[in-house]
Amino acid sequence: MSFYFADADNFYVRETNTTRTSFEFKAPKRGCYNLLFKAYMGKEGTVSLNVTRLEG
Repeated sequence: MSFYFADADNFYVRETNTTRTSFEFKAPKRGCYNLLFKAYMGKEGTVSLNVTRLEG
């Protein structure tokens, strides 16, 4: 499984062919909030991605 986290300007995390089935990454602060990304690999190759806005 490969994970790529990026915005319009930069790749922040690029991890290819990892054996992990979950990944968590907090994007650099923009304005007054951060975004927290959580990706999970499920059964039969499905992937879930949760994005949470962190205030402060």
